[in-house]
Amino acid sequence: MSKKPHVSAKPWPVIINVSLSNSEVRQILEKDHKVRVSDTTGEDTIIFPLSSVAFLLLELDRVMVGNGKGGESLDLQLIKRLERFHQIHRHCYVIVVSQMMASKQLESLVALQGRFLNLHMGFIPAHNPKEIIDCMISITKVTCKPLSQIIQDRLQNLQSSTLTESVVLHVLSNLGLTMHDILY
Repeated sequence: MSKKPHVSAKPWPVIINVSLSNSEVRQILEKDHKVRVSDTTGEDTIIFPLSSVAFLLLELDRVMVGNGKGGESLDLQLIKRLERFHQIHRHCYVIVVSQMMASKQLESLVALQGRFLNLHMGFIPAHNPKEIIDCMISITKVTCKPLSQIIQDRLQNLQSSTLTESVVLHVLSNLGLTMHDILY
């Protein structure tokens, strides 16, 4: 009986905005995915159509602007851009990129999360293009239709099996209790 040669899965399609066409992120994505460049998507946006997930890459140093009073506040254009991104994409994540997470960057991240706390939009910190890709691929795999259904089914089975009477009786009997002790 001969084994069939391992056939790799088809590469997932990925749509990236033209602003990322010369980036290292695109080069890494092209190794395993079918990348298409589009000028109709939002700036710095990456979309995985099979999973219906969109990512916005955001440099953390561009989040805050001077407010004229010596302090800093969130960039209003950025706020509008993020609100629009959330309106367009049902499952969206913002990957905030910074080479180093010093106190200024952490304050910016906390300000962003606080501003969009009421929206279903995840903010994920990353330091380099490899981390960006790893985050996106992990989220994309989990939200892919067949895999997400499998995960939901397994969680449901786990939840229902932990509550069945036979499991409880089995655990108690393993503790050295007889059936008579368990039932009475």
